[in-house]
Amino acid sequence: MPIEDQLRELVLKTAKQFDKFASTERTISSDDDGTLHGDFLDQIIAKQQSDRDALWEELTMLETQCHRANHDQVLADPLTKDQQRLAALVYESQELSKEAQVQENCLEALPEAPHEVVAEIQFRKHLVDMIQQLRVMLSFMHDQVNTAMADKKYQAQILTETENVHDALLERLNSIQEGNVPKIPVKMRQDLNDTRLKYQRLMDCLIDFLDEHFPPHLVDGADLDQPEEDSFCELKYILEDLMNRAVMNPNNPYVQLEPGTFWTPYIETLIKAGVAERNPKDPLSLALVDFRLYNT
Repeated sequence: MPIEDQLRELVLKTAKQFDKFASTERTISSDDDGTLHGDFLDQIIAKQQSDRDALWEELTMLETQCHRANHDQVLADPLTKDQQRLAALVYESQELSKEAQVQENCLEALPEAPHEVVAEIQFRKHLVDMIQQLRVMLSFMHDQVNTAMADKKYQAQILTETENVHDALLERLNSIQEGNVPKIPVKMRQDLNDTRLKYQRLMDCLIDFLDEHFPPHLVDGADLDQPEEDSFCELKYILEDLMNRAVMNPNNPYVQLEPGTFWTPYIETLIKAGVAERNPKDPLSLALVDFRLYNT
């Protein structure tokens, strides 16, 4: 038998074996069956199979034309069945990979189909995103309401204390205006004097303690080589400002710290010791910690 007939028979036999093997494809079920996405993938696979059949028909035609033109040459021994099957599978895999890449590029460029199902899916996704955003906003609003309620309770307690003081002072003023000047008992006067003396001694001890353990220090950013007179800060003056502010304006006890007038470690010492606290809204505002005791 001539070499052309042998080669043609080998090609036809290989093509028939591949067609028989390729026709028995497995069917794999998935969660996308019956959906728009699954149907679209089935269309892509069907198109790839059609393109594969067309390529093999074109390959067979080219082989036939080559044989007729006497351009074919036998370069090696005839392939075995396993080698023929492997070569066909490798070629099919390469072609399918190329076609899949082309289809993916085409899929990205496809315009959105004006289908009512697609529009409904997009609307539902937008609705789910909006619901999630509203839930986050609702949680934030709950936190804001709880904070406002706590502030309201605190302000109501201060208002009650202020009204009690006001009523007591008004009653005493009316009593004085009517000529009923209350006489302070001797023991109460003595206790008041003792309290003043204790307060004065306590303040003196506090000043001595601060002068000994917290001496004047250069403020942040001061020139260490040639310090000026106003380049020093003292912790006792900071405490004095905080105490005066807490007594004179209890509704707003915060003292504004001006940059270049304090030393940061002194401020951090007061905060870590629980003596002072920062304003949550302004880190440069400092206030004395509320030391009052409330009945619980």
